[in-house]
Amino acid sequence: MLLRLITLLKRFLAALGLTSLLVGGALAADPQYLSAVADLPLPTGLVEEVGAGVSFDKPEGRIIEAIASGTIARADVVAFYRAALPGLGWQPLKALSGNLRWQRGDEILSVDIVDSTIPLVVRFSIAPK
Repeated sequence: MLLRLITLLKRFLAALGLTSLLVGGALAADPQYLSAVADLPLPTGLVEEVGAGVSFDKPEGRIIEAIASGTIARADVVAFYRAALPGLGWQPLKALSGNLRWQRGDEILSVDIVDSTIPLVVRFSIAPK
């Protein structure tokens, strides 16, 4: 448990450092994060739909689903996560059906742009590998 907290703190500090490096992009000075994932930032323009997701732990690992929407272009969401996630330990995987996918440890993160009209709707899911 303590090791997991230390790891999350390191990732949080890395995200803060990344925020200061990416000035003028989709990252804001005070980034927002998904409520169920302490180190998964949201680009400026996306707001989480609190209560629309699920989060629970299984013996095999955690399963998290969350939804965010907002007035941001699809290309900005893609660029934001391609820049931010490697600094948080996520390694890119081959995209499936245009969805963005990363792996960190034994977890797979999918960022699916469900509706590319404005407001843009983005679904996040984390599941065991």
